[in-house]
Amino acid sequence: MVNFSRAGRVSTHEPVGQWWANAPKDRWPPQGTGARRAIDERWQEPWGDRLNEVVFIGAGVQREQVEAAWKKAHLNFTETRKGMAHWRNLPDPFPSWEKTAA
Repeated sequence: MVNFSRAGRVSTHEPVGQWWANAPKDRWPPQGTGARRAIDERWQEPWGDRLNEVVFIGAGVQREQVEAAWKKAHLNFTETRKGMAHWRNLPDPFPSWEKTAA
């Protein structure tokens, strides 16, 4: 997973771990713990806990304008029909991430 943050002209991106859906079940928090409940509450088949979240924070932001611009940026039906084979061939703008031992 990647965390991307932008404030004004400053932006950062950094690796922040992985989804639980990618982790072996024996590494998951035990049943009945708060951490496990948090995983279970977000879990949706077939993607598990894989999701994207976008948050806009700002003074004087007009919600309707932000929502309209966001919807305009979404892919249209023709673009989505290109499929994963097309998307996998696009250049990755991020550097290679290397896993480190936890």
